[in-house]
Amino acid sequence: MKSRILRSVGALLFFGAILGVAYPLWWQHRQAVDGAQEIRRLSGAVASRCARASSFGPGVLRIPAVAVVAPVLEGTSGAVLAVSVGHDLSSPWPGEHGISILEAHDVGYFASNQLLRSGDVVTYTRACETYVYRVVGHYVLHPGQTITSPGPSGLVLDSCWPTNALWFTPDRLIVTAVLTNVRKIDFFGAVKRAVPLAAQLPRSIPTPPNLFDQGWLAGTLTFTGSPALAWKDGPAPLLWESRGLQAFSALRIAEQTHALWTSVLAPGISIPSIIGEHYSSGTPVNVVEYVKGTKMQSVTVATKIQGVPISVTSTPGAKTLRVIAIHT
Repeated sequence: MKSRILRSVGALLFFGAILGVAYPLWWQHRQAVDGAQEIRRLSGAVASRCARASSFGPGVLRIPAVAVVAPVLEGTSGAVLAVSVGHDLSSPWPGEHGISILEAHDVGYFASNQLLRSGDVVTYTRACETYVYRVVGHYVLHPGQTITSPGPSGLVLDSCWPTNALWFTPDRLIVTAVLTNVRKIDFFGAVKRAVPLAAQLPRSIPTPPNLFDQGWLAGTLTFTGSPALAWKDGPAPLLWESRGLQAFSALRIAEQTHALWTSVLAPGISIPSIIGEHYSSGTPVNVVEYVKGTKMQSVTVATKIQGVPISVTSTPGAKTLRVIAIHT
């Protein structure tokens, strides 16, 4: 009986460890993709009103020290925090007089906030203005304690502590910063360059189901070739990972019910029937990206289906992603 209990505890710890790795990766993947789309929407909508914009509101938060480029939307509901950093309704917007409070999940945009140091730059861009803040410090806020004001025009970044926690925690990690400069320029061009467009699936193929939402287990994301450091530290890797996973998911559907998709997505490629078979929950899906400088060469998705190893390699065409190889 004792050995059976120990085996059960060991199994729980094992699957808990898997979840501890997979859940943050899944959440960061979701935010990278959905957040990038939100940034591009904000960039176009707000920049077009640049000359006549006067009110404060949604914008883009950048924290270069931890490679964060995030949309900021009104409110802190679950729907808002799923794709963006949320602005606390009880506080002013960044740039206004007073202390602005921005919140995000500890497994998302603010997962590395504990690495920020005094003097690190934080910027907030809206319309024609970029507000430049300098980090004062960070500390853990316990229940019953209050946030220390960093100054008359300050910024507070608020997330759960410890980071990457998979359970409710009453403690908060607080990063405080002070406003040091206001740039009267349109910074959205740079923001757009920081969130590059990744090749889409062909238009005739609807967006397929997200593998992670269907219970597939996130594995590793690795790079080959000679990727530039700026490319690796930006949002591009997760955006391209998303495209590779979409191609893999679309091939599964093509094999199951939409055979005509294969001629569009994978012209001239023989599709093994195993790709459409039942997936065993718990098998990791790994992604390898081959990059030269800042240019994506190919993205390969590899996993096992019913014990059979399978990999799908895609490459960007002029505007769409195309499958060039499938190996079993």
